[in-house]
Amino acid sequence: YQAVWHFFKKSYRPEKIYCNTLVIHGKHDEGISIKQSEDFFNQVSGKKTFHVLETADHHLTKDRYRQEVVKPIDEWIKN
Repeated sequence: YQAVWHFFKKSYRPEKIYCNTLVIHGKHDEGISIKQSEDFFNQVSGKKTFHVLETADHHLTKDRYRQEVVKPIDEWIKN
């Protein structure tokens, strides 16, 4: 992730995001800390929603993780 971050950090401007935004973070994500997700979320300017998946990792590697993500996305789309 360090190489990718090095490439993108010059244009990292979450405060310029004004559209409705859903940030989903897997509690067992080993690549991105929940603090990083929270920091991003707090910088977004538009209407935003933050949801933590209690069992999931970053890549939703198990079917149950993918099932867990469906409900918050569905609710966000409907609101």
